Amino acid sequence: MMENLKITFNELDFILPSYRYNIRFSFTTKQGLSFIREFILRLVQLGPMSPSQIAHYMGLNEREAKEALSDLLSREELQYNDNNQVELTEKSSDYFDSLGGSLNVCELRTSGSNLGFELTSLSCVSTQSKRLPKEWNFGCRLEVASEKIANRDKLISKAFQRHFQDFIEDGYMEHLKDDKGGKPNIYKVESLNPIGQEPLRLKLGFQLNAEGKAVDSGDFEYLKDSSEAHELITEYLHRIRHSNNHREVLEAIELLGVTQTRELFSLEGFRVDKFIELKASNESNSGRHIPFVGSLYSKENWPIFNNLLDVEKEKLISQHQDGVINLKWLAPSDSCWGKSDRVLHCFKEILEGQKTTGKKAKPLYSPQFLLPINDEHDFKQKKDWLREFKSIEEFLYGYVEGYHKGSVEVILLESRLVAVTYYLHLPEHYRVALPIGFISTDIEVVNRVANSLNGYLSEFHSEEYRKNVGRLLNEKVR
Repeated sequence: MMENLKITFNELDFILPSYRYNIRFSFTTKQGLSFIREFILRLVQLGPMSPSQIAHYMGLNEREAKEALSDLLSREELQYNDNNQVELTEKSSDYFDSLGGSLNVCELRTSGSNLGFELTSLSCVSTQSKRLPKEWNFGCRLEVASEKIANRDKLISKAFQRHFQDFIEDGYMEHLKDDKGGKPNIYKVESLNPIGQEPLRLKLGFQLNAEGKAVDSGDFEYLKDSSEAHELITEYLHRIRHSNNHREVLEAIELLGVTQTRELFSLEGFRVDKFIELKASNESNSGRHIPFVGSLYSKENWPIFNNLLDVEKEKLISQHQDGVINLKWLAPSDSCWGKSDRVLHCFKEILEGQKTTGKKAKPLYSPQFLLPINDEHDFKQKKDWLREFKSIEEFLYGYVEGYHKGSVEVILLESRLVAVTYYLHLPEHYRVALPIGFISTDIEVVNRVANSLNGYLSEFHSEEYRKNVGRLLNEKVR
């Protein structure tokens, strides 16, 4: 079993811009013929015939024969020759592959569709009814080559023509499906009218195996070819590459006094065997020290923390308390932190749980999301955070970065629960940060981390300002 083990140690969202167009086009489609129309055409294919001969052969009266021939003449599928006989036109002659063969009857139609395309593999990623979520935040923005962007109209037009039938079969243009099984064929792209941009969010999990070695990333299901997208991701990660911070993380672990986490890694990488051992320990099962790998807000780790938070909330509901306790979430100064839409989901869960339900809602805790800034006067950075977390801006606070050199994230429910994440960078082994940490309900541990965190925030950054710079939302940054 161990040889097949894969652990996701980080997950980042990468955002590719997609371009939406209203595409007008013409296409040909097979059309079935009525029995009489088809039979008359087959007769006339054998040779020109007079209307009376056709009526006699098919057992039609004069009126019926006249109606049938009039319809075929108006469609330009029959014409009269000099001998007052009807014969096939060039149009209807093309219906037949051979004498007595099957009919290939096509009709030229026009239509249109609203479709969105990304530019790496020119995959269709949205339709008129299936739009992409419009959230551009919480992700790593990938930049496609400017040459492709400049020529996107031509590239998308060619891709649309080349994959026209694929788009129909894959449900992107359901209004063109032929109930009789015929396959429409593209005839001509008439126009492409740009509508706008939408973000295509590519979620990429970074994994390691049982030996702690990084595992190659797979393809993205939305893309026909993932190679160029992976190249852009590699370029992006190279730009934000951190230096090795092994020593700094070890120092942070020692200063916080919770040393079990140092057993989980070395300069050679993550120790899977030690993680499994600690995960199965009595300390973990009792909630005193639950180790985890990956961001706390990941889909694997957040339910563990949230369940413990629910337990503490139930205790707060049943107990009388003077005032409201604080819940602080301090983000690290790490370029990989928050690059997932899951972080906002977790923030909102904390906000939703801060009060009891019912008419007389009782406050349980006061949440503060502490985000790193250079100093109290860095209004640009404040605006950037407020724009990123627009929907919860009133709960955003700033602090002067540098808590344990920016490598540590803390969620602290005063005197009750704590989660600490260390963002370890080993660029020789992993392309992104390796978040590792622990969750604890041990009051000694909770208080030790609280003393460290609150002590840092209360320190003076300058003669006038403390490192906790308070609420980000004020008149100067509106």
